Order: sequence, then C-alpha cells, then structure tokens
Amino acid sequence: MVHNYSLWIIGAALPGIGTAMVYPTILASISDVAQPEWRATSMGVYRFGRDSGYAFGALVEALQI
Repeated sequence: MVHNYSLWIIGAALPGIGTAMVYPTILASISDVAQPEWRATSMGVYRFGRDSGYAFGALVEALQI
C-alpha cells in the first residue's frame, strides 16, 4: 500500500510559510509603537500571549468530549 503524503505536506507547509511572512511584520509593528523603555516588556507580553495560546488551545481541546 503506497501512501500519498503530498497533500499533508502542503497542508503543513502553508501555515508555516504564512507565519514566516507575517511574524516579522508583527514584531516590527510592536517595536514601532512601544516606547524604548517598555519595548522589551511589550514584546514579552505579546510572546507570552501568543505562545500560551498553544497550551490553552490544547487544554480546551483535550477537555472537550
């Protein structure tokens, strides 16, 4: 039995390519808006919110039956 993974590979690659194009722009816009005194904090808050979404999304999905 031959498995065809081409659609799976395309489906996995497209979100990665989209994120690679958008992520630097989001970081640059945060840096443009934030004052130098709190720029690092604002980047940390953004990254915490973005990264915790993975964990909270997995927990919400795991709790659904």
